[in-house]
Amino acid sequence: MFGFSRNSLFRKTRGGVAVNHPSGVSIVLRTLGRGDQHLLAEHLRRLSPDDRRTRFFHQMGDEAIQTYCERINWKDAFIVGAFVEGELRGAGELVPEGGEGGGEIAVTVEQEWRHAALGRILVAALLVVAEGRGLPSARLFFLRENSAMRKLVADIGARLSAASGVTEAKVEFRPNPQ
Repeated sequence: MFGFSRNSLFRKTRGGVAVNHPSGVSIVLRTLGRGDQHLLAEHLRRLSPDDRRTRFFHQMGDEAIQTYCERINWKDAFIVGAFVEGELRGAGELVPEGGEGGGEIAVTVEQEWRHAALGRILVAALLVVAEGRGLPSARLFFLRENSAMRKLVADIGARLSAASGVTEAKVEFRPNPQ
């Protein structure tokens, strides 16, 4: 399933991995770096005001999004983009956390590409990266009314807790036997 054979779900591309989506659209996943900051900012600016609030838990104007992208710690964060027909349509961020040593995952998908499994693909990729980096856990935070995220985290077996309208979904990884 995860190989790169002729009939596999994935295939290598220049700089990324393509997912053969059942709709026939090719979705290319690739890591984003500092040089892609403008692509991430453009993607986030295309989100509706409600989608921005859902992602950041408060309203974010264009200038605030630009500042957010400029302040990303590109050295420590792992950001993956989902490109559809060459345009960044979804992004997932994995940011290592201090204290307990886990990571926080955040995902955005543009409205017209929802229900194409981009969010699921991005979360799955980031969980693989988090576990591969030896993080003990990964957490996703989402607003209580975000039913799509609630279903996604239920499907991955996350443990849920809630406070003040924000739900935390935590996935713990098994320690690798040495």
